[in-house]
Amino acid sequence: MKNVSVFMARSFAFIDLSLIDPKGRVFWPDLIKELAKEFSFQKSPQPSELEEKKGLEFRLGKTRDVVIDALKLFDTLVVVETHSNTSDSEEVLDELLQWANGKFALTYTSNMIRGRGYVSDVFFETDFPLLDEVCKPLTTLGAKTSAAMANIWHEQLEYRPIHLSVGHDPLIKKNGIAPFSIQLRTESHISDNRWFSEAPLPTDLHIKLLEEFEADVLALKKV
Repeated sequence: MKNVSVFMARSFAFIDLSLIDPKGRVFWPDLIKELAKEFSFQKSPQPSELEEKKGLEFRLGKTRDVVIDALKLFDTLVVVETHSNTSDSEEVLDELLQWANGKFALTYTSNMIRGRGYVSDVFFETDFPLLDEVCKPLTTLGAKTSAAMANIWHEQLEYRPIHLSVGHDPLIKKNGIAPFSIQLRTESHISDNRWFSEAPLPTDLHIKLLEEFEADVLALKKV
């Protein structure tokens, strides 16, 4: 793998926000105003959005050397997105909760977070067609499809594996978790070997598993 770049790093925490303000003393327009000021958000929700129950979204902020692409507040969920690392997103999320706790005399403690999750999107390149060796029957299917399409369209269109995905049984978990996917990057030729990958994992682990996957594919090529 080379030229790895992070496109999106999302960290989220499941927490009931009503529990950190049990007496309902927070005036949300003040919280929105102060939060936008503290973290330099360039776009913040309008007070009218408080009644829509669709969540509150802040865009393009900053804390220390971390750029915050988005902060989203829901009744039972807080989401932070950066384009650096999910570890940065997680630290920002915790910092935001601690700041609000002190600023507005809330009752937040870290054990109120019932669970955490991640979504990591990365771009990367390889020196070889990453998916061609993964499943030979799939590559064969691509070749047969290419031949069939040549007869139908009277032009050569090479069909090759360009998308791989592994996910969980959707009937086991009501609210599904993102699959681990690898696909050809948009606006790229197959021969460019430029890829996009998304995984429900911390960024560092996501990249590590991609590196291991690349090594496994290279081992197949040597067989």
